[in-house]
Amino acid sequence: MRPLLTVLILATMATPAIAQTPSTESSAAAVRLVEASGWREGMAPIRAEMQATTKTNLRARLREELGSPTAEEYTEMDAMIDQVLSKYTLDDTITDVVSVYQTRYSTAELEELASFFSSPLYKKFWADIPEIKREVLESAKRKIQPAIQDTVRRVSARIDEMKKARPSK
Repeated sequence: MRPLLTVLILATMATPAIAQTPSTESSAAAVRLVEASGWREGMAPIRAEMQATTKTNLRARLREELGSPTAEEYTEMDAMIDQVLSKYTLDDTITDVVSVYQTRYSTAELEELASFFSSPLYKKFWADIPEIKREVLESAKRKIQPAIQDTVRRVSARIDEMKKARPSK
């Protein structure tokens, strides 16, 4: 009886792994989801910003360490950063995203998500986001502006009181 129980337990434990095993179909569905959800377009600017920030930080360190780095020294450091980033490309990131999607979602779920992100409603929603954010920000500003102005007045008055309370020099 014990061996049968052990086999049943092991089979039950293995079921999720079997269900999540990547297949050609799930890979294709995950790629469609990546494309439909705009991963590449969203990651490219983030990657460029990361590269620029890294270079800026490295240039600051060069100035700290060398005082007045030469153009050639800056160029050399920039090239080193570019070389590192060329070893892990945006395509590599997309491959990782596909892999993660495949472990989290079934092929049917990936297809459903890809359909949703490709739908006219989602595209309309995504296109409206900048305007929605602008409207919400304007509304928040209108609502909080009086409180900000009052706080600025109170802070200014308190600073004036603090100045008066200090001993004269």
